[in-house]
Amino acid sequence: MKICLVSNLYPPLGQGGAEIYVGRSATALAEDHQVVVVTSEPGFHLAPRREVTREGIVIYRLARLNIAHNVTLPLPLLAQAAYRAIDLYHPQVAAAMSQIIRRERPDLIHLHNWVGLSLAALLSSVPRSAPHIPVAMTLHDYGLLCAYASILHPDGHTCAPDLPCRLLANLNRGLVNRTGLVISPSHYVLDQHLQRGFFRQATQQILPYGLEPAPSPLANSPSPSGEGRVGALKTPSTSYIWVASSSTKAPRF
Repeated sequence: MKICLVSNLYPPLGQGGAEIYVGRSATALAEDHQVVVVTSEPGFHLAPRREVTREGIVIYRLARLNIAHNVTLPLPLLAQAAYRAIDLYHPQVAAAMSQIIRRERPDLIHLHNWVGLSLAALLSSVPRSAPHIPVAMTLHDYGLLCAYASILHPDGHTCAPDLPCRLLANLNRGLVNRTGLVISPSHYVLDQHLQRGFFRQATQQILPYGLEPAPSPLANSPSPSGEGRVGALKTPSTSYIWVASSSTKAPRF
């Protein structure tokens, strides 16, 4: 199976939890599948930069036109608002994603963090260029339903949701309502999205984050099957296969 992972940041750029998770997932999946990664980088160039890692992972790095990149974005509210406004629908991202899909022909597209890569542009490119491709999404935060992505606003109050967050959620709900598979690190994160109308028709899977345990001289060596590795990275390969094989119509956004 050829799997296309989409993440706004990817190693070595950015070392937060989401990009580390995506990087390790790509490496693990590449053992049994073909993996394509679509991500971003600072600067500007019209066409994405393509590279291939020693594991055979194909990476496309998009340097899209905006006031800044995720890792250099100023904190003032006006700058944040301008950045988000440009990101609502970015034609450069849509064109690049369509070209990548036509060239790579993935069997499944898996979205991770997307801010800066224009969720509307990413998703709208799928039915135009390859109607048969199912879409999966992993939730790393609350970016679909909260402007601050944390449901805790900077002044300390919990997102009610406030008016900007309701508008954001209404927009994003319409974009992702045909997602075939949603993966969440916890029941709580998934429930927050379900309560606000997200992913009710999607296959839902809870996949807790794995943590590598500290080496112990008393621990037995892990078996070839991976048993005994408490922190072994989990990947949703079974769900991938189920969603890809059961999808006969294009997700429409």
